[in-house]
This record gives sequence, structure tokens and C-alpha cells, in this order.
Amino acid sequence: MAGSSFELWNRQLDRFPTNGKRATYLAITVAATVVLYYQLYVQGSVATKVLADLDMSLTYFILGQVVGGLVGVLGALAAGLADRWGRANLVVYGLIVVSLLVGIGAPNVDSALAYMVVFGLIAGVEGVVLVATPALIRDFSPQLRRASAMGFWTLGPVLGSLLVTAVSSNTLDTHHDWRFQFQVAGIVGAVISVVAFVGLRELAPPLRDQRMVSIRDRALVEARARDSSADRSTRGHWRQMMTSRIIIPAGAISCYLLFYYVAVGFLVLFLVTTFGYSEARANSLATWYWIVNAVSLLAFGVLSDAVGVRKPFMIVGGLISAFGIGWFAVATGDSGTPYALFATIIVVIALGTGMTFATWMAAFTETVEARNPAATMTGLAVWGACVRVVVALSLTALVFAIPAAGVLAEFGPHVTHTSAAVRAGAEVPAADLQYLAQHGEDVRRAARNAPRQWQQLWWVCLAAQLLFLPSVWLMVGRWRPSSARADARRHREAVEEELFQRMVRR
Repeated sequence: MAGSSFELWNRQLDRFPTNGKRATYLAITVAATVVLYYQLYVQGSVATKVLADLDMSLTYFILGQVVGGLVGVLGALAAGLADRWGRANLVVYGLIVVSLLVGIGAPNVDSALAYMVVFGLIAGVEGVVLVATPALIRDFSPQLRRASAMGFWTLGPVLGSLLVTAVSSNTLDTHHDWRFQFQVAGIVGAVISVVAFVGLRELAPPLRDQRMVSIRDRALVEARARDSSADRSTRGHWRQMMTSRIIIPAGAISCYLLFYYVAVGFLVLFLVTTFGYSEARANSLATWYWIVNAVSLLAFGVLSDAVGVRKPFMIVGGLISAFGIGWFAVATGDSGTPYALFATIIVVIALGTGMTFATWMAAFTETVEARNPAATMTGLAVWGACVRVVVALSLTALVFAIPAAGVLAEFGPHVTHTSAAVRAGAEVPAADLQYLAQHGEDVRRAARNAPRQWQQLWWVCLAAQLLFLPSVWLMVGRWRPSSARADARRHREAVEEELFQRMVRR
């Protein structure tokens, strides 16, 4: 990269791109984000198969995710120091490394420890890349179009999850080996990494380090960049980001998304072990969540930009999703809850989550810019680290909160199969009868206790959603559209005045 201490590939743009090229860069960044989340979440669709094949307990599996999350924290923090390598380079080369680990590394492990080592490496690289991608989205999206752009970026985890459930629900019945799911994810990642290598670019630091409210600011932003001789090092950025207006909202949204984290990693496991769903049927139910969430993210991102405010959407969306999670907690306490009701509840949760998260990402980047636009990557690194810390803590708590799930995942399939054979009068090997005698009562007890334990977790998720709401007041932005329009008008007048003064000086 031109002007950097470590040149990988010259991807810098010295002028703000045209709308067509900007749309291309945004689309490639979103596609890369979708694939990265797909690769990160693919294990959730086959968790029970991984446990059985590698002789791994659920507790060991979860603790492995905790370690991976902590490695991801380090990756996210490292991303805040990596602007000299280029944001686009982090995305391209990170995607290549993750695709190799997912497509080749994970399918060739032969032990639980090896699997966890590979997953830890994946989580570390993902921690870097998934801070760089929203930074690129911010760079190419002026604030008046920020929620729409972030709505597209937040499709990454949603469409990544949807891709997981779509592929798994349509292939698990014919491709039983869990390794097939990882191989498909690796191939998809390899294809997108080639597209990103050829087509992705980023703004040069003098451009991206400015606050751009409207596309009309383009001439002024480029003029300032040409005249700039400021020191653009990262010194002081971490200190500037360590404020309550950035740290508290970053932590609050991480807690708000607790239900989402559990759903990504363990919704299929919950439905399989507690309600007796097949993995394919459980993944098809999760598809409802991802589809509605995707539509909601886009719709409310566009609407937020149209009216010029973020905060009302975060509050209303938070209340809707909190209501849905409370409803879900009640419904999961009844073993007779039908599939259609679960789908309806999940639609409500997804709708509120999409409304909240798209507008939160826009408001958060605007809050960081208000502090220092040149420190955007560092601010996003703070958010990325908070997310991964909360994930690690929540997964650790999961081990102790739902012990019945571990018993059902580890011993349930074999006990159920053997019990069915005994009831059918089939000849059962002595070893299987001994296994049934040893674990049968534990599985029956766990089956009774699991719904209550899961229900308690859903109530915790509800509390986390409600705790998020007060943090909205710490973020920048208006509550009323009329005030937002007045701010935009004053900014436009200031830009025109500065451009006029520059012309006069020439």
C-alpha cells in the first residue's frame, strides 16, 4: 500500500469514488462479511454431529467457543492498530486464511483438541476482519445514508446465518458427515476472496479520516485532503475512544444481542434436545428468524435515513424484541408448543432486532466520528472486543446454567436409539444395554429439567435487552426529524461557506 510501512497491495483511492464504484465496493464488503459469518457459524448447524464424531462433551465444546471468543477479542483489538496494512487488505487476506482453515483445516481434524485449535485460529482472524468490514462501510457511506449502508452490512451475520440454515437444511439428509458443511463454506469463501482481491479498494487516510455528512461534502473533503499535512498516526486514538459514550453503548449492544448469540450457536441444539426436532427441521425454523431479520435491517435502515433519526428506532425495536423474547420464554416452558407458534414468535424477535441493530450501527459510528473520525477503526475495535467478551462470558455461564443440555447432547442420541430398539423387541448388544443402564436415568432426568433451565436463560436474555435501552441516550443524534433536518441545513451552509472561502483564497 502506497505510503505504508508494510505494502501488500495498492488499494488506496485518492478521490472519493463515483456512486457506481462506491456501490461496488460496498457490495463486495457486504458479500465478504456474509461469507465470514457463514464460515464462523457453520458449526452450529452440525454441533450434535461434531460432538458425537469427535467424542466431545458439550461442556468441552462450549469452553472451546469461549477460548475462541477470547482469541477473537485479541484479534478485534489488533485490528484497531492495523490501518497501516490497509482495511481492504485485512479483509482480502483474512478471508483467504479463514477459507483455508474452514475448508481444509477443520474437515481434517481427528480429535476434539485439534478441532478447538482450528476454531481458535478462525476466531482470531475473524476478530480482525469483522472490525475492518464495518470500517469500510463507514468510509464509503456519508452520515445521511449511514443507516442504509449499515443495514446492508448488518446483513452479514443474518445472511451468513441464513446461508448456514439454507445449506444445512437442504443437504444434511443426504450428506450426513458434518465435514461436508465446512467444505462447502470453504469453497464459497475461496470464491468471494478472489472477487475481493480483484475488486475491493479503500479510501486513502486523508479522505477517510474526515467526517462526511452528505455526498455534497465530497468537494470539500477532497480539498481538505489535498491541503492536509497533519500527522495521521494512530497515537492517542485508544485514549480518545475510552469514554463512557463509546464504551457503555458498545457493551450494552453486546448484552442486547445475547439472545442472538445463543440462537446462532445453540438454537438447533435446543430444539433437537428439548423438543425432539430433527436437525433439518430445527434449521428450517431458524430460517424464519434470519429472513425476517434481513428484511427488517434493510427496511428500517432506509427509513431511519429518510427521517434523519436513529434513537426512536432503537427504543421501539428494543421494546418489540424484548416482548418477543419474553413470549418465547413462556412458550418454551410448554412442551406442546407448536412449530407455527415458534415461527410467529421468532418473527417478532427478528423484526425488533433488525430495527434496533441497523440504526445502532449507524448511531455508533456517528458517535465515534463526533469524537474523532480518524479513530473510526479504533472505535469499532472497542465494539468488536466488547462483543466477543460478552459472548465468552455468556458461553461460560451457559455451561453452568443448562447442565441438562450437556447430558442430552452427549448421551441422549445413544440412549434414545437403544431404548427404541428395546421397545421394538430387537436384539440389542450387551454393551448398548449396559450404556442404557448407566445413562438412561440421567437422560430421563435431564429431559425433565432441560425446558426449565433453557427458560431461565431466555429470561436472562430478556433482562439484557431491557438493560440496553438506557444506553441509547449516551449516543449522538436527534430524537425529532425536524431537529435533524435543521442540523443538516446548518451543516450544508457551513460546507458551502468553507468552499467559497477556499475559492476566494485561490
